[in-house]
Amino acid sequence: MAAIPAKYLTAFSPIKFYILIGGLGGLGRSLSKWMFNRGARNFGQSATDKPAEREVVQNLEIAGATVHVVRGDVINKEDVVKISGSVGTATESNCCATNAFLDAFARDRHSLGKPATSIGFGIISKIGYLHENPDIEALLLRKGIQPLNEEDFLQILDLSLGG
Repeated sequence: MAAIPAKYLTAFSPIKFYILIGGLGGLGRSLSKWMFNRGARNFGQSATDKPAEREVVQNLEIAGATVHVVRGDVINKEDVVKISGSVGTATESNCCATNAFLDAFARDRHSLGKPATSIGFGIISKIGYLHENPDIEALLLRKGIQPLNEEDFLQILDLSLGG
């Protein structure tokens, strides 16, 4: 009989500060809850003022987390100084630029002997942007681009961080 690996082995420190860019979008809401359930208690997240985003901040704070919401845009140098690549469509240039920065940031930290992880997941269905824009998801599916579901996303993340 084959052994089945345990799910979600990653544990987060309750004293470290975790910055999630876009952390209150659909995917970030899922990730925030997942991290909190594994020990994270201090979050820095970028957000707008959508009700679902306010709700996740309130829920995290009620559960005992500290959440610092930072308003800003990664294309604005002054905003990036306060919180201091990939492939995509033309409308995703801001995501591609952010991912390229995060990849370079992780490489720089590694060169200094410090930890960092940058993971490119591609598209994720049922939560986040695609869930809110089904026409775009249908277009990507017609082009043969297959998304991950939320469970697969969290399992890959866990294996990347804790494996």
